[in-house]
Parts: sequence; structure tokens; C-alpha cells
Amino acid sequence: MGTNYYAQEKSCPHCGRGGDRLHIGKSSIGWAFILRTHADRGIENLTDWIAYLADKEIVDEYGHEHSLGELVETIAQCHYPQLRRSRDMWTTQGKGTWEYYSREFS
Repeated sequence: MGTNYYAQEKSCPHCGRGGDRLHIGKSSIGWAFILRTHADRGIENLTDWIAYLADKEIVDEYGHEHSLGELVETIAQCHYPQLRRSRDMWTTQGKGTWEYYSREFS
């Protein structure tokens, strides 16, 4: 079982509407966290994501909100970094217990 995470603009205090969602990545039990890169937005690694998320809301696919600290902890807490996804031309290994993927996935 896994959980997808998304970034979205903070909700409007007047109408409550939020902006478009951007896929951050997916946490799957026992597997390395996979971060979705977005080269067109200048997001190519974890450092880029942290900077991008500074003023965004972070929500999971179930609608639960998460702080940036909680997300970074989730990304870094994989206890089985040897369990990585199959290699292909869109996957690169991060410098920790995470990977980067340059295409959309679910």
C-alpha cells in the first residue's frame, strides 16, 4: 500500500479554494520514497522540493494535510533503502533513501 503526496497553493481565506495540485511523490511501505521531478518548474531534487514547498499546502491522496517537516521525515525514514524500484531511463537514485522519477506515475 502506498500514499501519494501533492503540493497546492494555500487556500483562499475568503472562498476556501486552493490552486492546482502538483504531484510530489509516493511513499510505499518498505520501498524507497519516490519523488516526482518537474524540470519545467525547476524541481529536480529534494532541495528544490523543500524550497518550492515553503509556502504551499501539502496534502496526501486521502485529503490529510502534512507539514513540510512531516513530509521530509516520511521521505527520509525508509528503513529498507535496498528495496528500490526497477531501473529505467526516468529513474535516478537520490542521495538518501529516496529516488527521483521524471514522469507521471500513480
